[in-house]
Amino acid sequence: MSGIAEYRRRTHARHRPVVAVASAPEVDACLARSGLTLVDALRPWSDVRGISFSVRLNPESGYPHVLNEFRVRFHDARECARVPDDVADAHAAEALTPWSPADAHGLASALEGVPSNVPSLIAHARGEDGMTTPGDKPTGVRDGTNREKVFAAPWLDAYHARFDRAMQFADHEAVDHPVGIVYAVMANTPGEDPGEAYRRLAEDPNVFPPVLRDTTLADADVPRHCLLVHDASSPSAPTDADLDALRTSMQNSIGAAANGGVFILPVNGAREPVSGRADAWTPHVETRLVAPVGIEPGTVGSSPRGAYLSDEDVERHKVFVAELVNMSLLPSMDRRAKSLNAVIIANRKGLKNQLKSFWGRSTGQIVKPEGDGGYARYLSFH
Repeated sequence: MSGIAEYRRRTHARHRPVVAVASAPEVDACLARSGLTLVDALRPWSDVRGISFSVRLNPESGYPHVLNEFRVRFHDARECARVPDDVADAHAAEALTPWSPADAHGLASALEGVPSNVPSLIAHARGEDGMTTPGDKPTGVRDGTNREKVFAAPWLDAYHARFDRAMQFADHEAVDHPVGIVYAVMANTPGEDPGEAYRRLAEDPNVFPPVLRDTTLADADVPRHCLLVHDASSPSAPTDADLDALRTSMQNSIGAAANGGVFILPVNGAREPVSGRADAWTPHVETRLVAPVGIEPGTVGSSPRGAYLSDEDVERHKVFVAELVNMSLLPSMDRRAKSLNAVIIANRKGLKNQLKSFWGRSTGQIVKPEGDGGYARYLSFH
């Protein structure tokens, strides 16, 4: 992958909308059997494809833009907070630990393969050969050198990833403000009403995303969702018909408290650890810097992550994320964008701006003087 392509990938990943997840302790205890938190169980499926959502911010515009795919970032709600400077520095510095004992010979070999002139460096960043004539090669690059390994600096990639994570959720970083919140409670805890459990969790100020608490900087009016986690391994596990009835009952009872909808998420559907399946979860495990893990998610014996999630559970997790995006997040973001666009259009149609626009469209050279915010018109006579 060329340098520019890698930069594009990182930029896209960094600007994904955030979904905050607040889960009851019983939910994380249930998923800990597979070495996961709820956030970790959802993160591998955050790339939603195969949708068709039309976006048209300006009613006067032409054809709408159709989204065929959408990506989000799941984070624990308590992690949606600014990281203290000392914690951020320490987290980023840990990336250098494995390379602290410098390997002089290995370092010299790596430096020998780095292009030594600017054109070759630019060509490498663009993914080009950097050759001017057949048979030439970029200065400083030896025969047989793998282009992808020329700038092999694993410590730099690790440092960048850690530093980027530590810099997220600053108060001024609107891109990190959650666009939705998921409150997860157990659907089948004996002797407990799921509706009451949801209200208790949703009203707990300690699990509300800290980055949304300052309403002067962030819009806290985002859709809230109720996620009923169904432990299929429990002796009190309800049937599918019971779950559908519970979902309908919850929608009627909590109403506006879950304006984004009520969803069912099955877990622990496998009686025995699933073997021979690729581990989709470990590469996406959330890095926690703010909130301690209430129940340390650990595997049972030598079982891999997700061992007790059946294939049906995994498919339902994918469906949940797709429904969350398509049925709640995208419509909500579309409404907010249209509302902001309407405000901008209304302000532009004000008398003051109409006068500016009138003088700005006059013939001649238009310049905007410094400081006064107005326009000066200079006519050219030929």
